[in-house]
Amino acid sequence: MVSARAAPGSPHDTAVDAGFGSPDFCAGCHEFRFPVLGPRGVLRRYTDEPMQETVSQWRRSGVAGGLACADCHTATPAGHAFPGSHQPDMVAAALELSVCRERGRIEARVTNRGAGHHIPSGGVHRRMVLRAWRSSAPERLVEAVFGRRFRPLRGGGKQTTADTTIAPGRSGRLRVRPAALGGASTDPIQLELRYIYALDERAAAPADDVSRVVLRRAVAPAALSRCR
Repeated sequence: MVSARAAPGSPHDTAVDAGFGSPDFCAGCHEFRFPVLGPRGVLRRYTDEPMQETVSQWRRSGVAGGLACADCHTATPAGHAFPGSHQPDMVAAALELSVCRERGRIEARVTNRGAGHHIPSGGVHRRMVLRAWRSSAPERLVEAVFGRRFRPLRGGGKQTTADTTIAPGRSGRLRVRPAALGGASTDPIQLELRYIYALDERAAAPADDVSRVVLRRAVAPAALSRCR
């Protein structure tokens, strides 16, 4: 077991590494560029495009002066677990879902209030989907996707073509006219924010390993305040 310090009375041997849990330590798995592979999967080189840059996002956020990775991602003082995006409660605590109305439309905002890096971060296929619909007309559902998109490069690797991940203190938005959702105008509008981990939601994996609902809300457009 590796730890930043050896706990008295630990039931197992401990390899002490003072940097364990630090940003530089975490960057070993959460900060790297796209690899270019040769025959039989042999690494040839890396591109300039980041495949993961969670630690760089954290450094740019301004949180770096006060909080380190382990301050949020260590579940216990002993550091035996590192909760993250697979814990919906932790994701929900970092986000705020607000709704307002403006010029005949409703605007749902997902704001990154609590994470020191973009959400979603990590794996290239991760994304969040904010959906709005009326239960009486589910086929009229609309959605906004927050994540990254890529295109393959000649010679190997990938290049980012779009990045709608939500930076610390910023918001992602979904705007829609209530009439576009169909159904009765008196029906509430259902909102759902889902965190998706896998590229294919139909993948042969347990449901919790593919996607999870993070936030839900039902709103009546007439009761909403004006957007600020």
